[in-house]
Amino acid sequence: MRPEHADALIKLGTILYNRHRYEQAEQHYRRATLADPEYALAFFDLCNVLDEMQRLTEATAAYQKALVF
Repeated sequence: MRPEHADALIKLGTILYNRHRYEQAEQHYRRATLADPEYALAFFDLCNVLDEMQRLTEATAAYQKALVF
């Protein structure tokens, strides 16, 4: 009902992540970070998917943002 609701985006991203659909999961996690730029879980989940895709520099940056909040 609310396509930019951060919690919903994270849950959808997690479903995709668990199905190894990492690119799609990344899109949802990134949208969650835009929907709520202070939501640490969105950045943490983004970090995990980036790590899974071996994009370690981006994963580290996402993790550091998660730590700020």
